[in-house]
Amino acid sequence: GFFVKLLFIPINQIIVGG
Repeated sequence: GFFVKLLFIPINQIIVGG
């Protein structure tokens, strides 16, 4: 789950726009 967050968090920031 840790590595999933490492991938999901940056992607989520890009989708949300920061």
